[in-house]
Amino acid sequence: LNEFTVEDNIALALELQNKRKDKAAIAKLLEDVDLVGYGNRKPNTLSGGQKQRIAIARALIKSPEIIMADEPSGALDSATGKQVFETLKKLLRAVQVL
Repeated sequence: LNEFTVEDNIALALELQNKRKDKAAIAKLLEDVDLVGYGNRKPNTLSGGQKQRIAIARALIKSPEIIMADEPSGALDSATGKQVFETLKKLLRAVQVL
């Protein structure tokens, strides 16, 4: 949602489940998707790849057991698509360590 900040976009997933906004968890996810410092920005100031990584963070904030990604790089150029896949692989490795 372009009228919300990146942080509020991610928090929305929690709020829709009647949970409180968790700034620490959001900050950790922004670090995980290589977007530290982007929390106060609006989505319309981000690239397509950055928006896609925000969508990944929004999905992860709910600690799902499974994430289904239908063409997560479909609307992105090949370099940005590769970056999104690298982010997903990094996150998968982090989960496997746990």
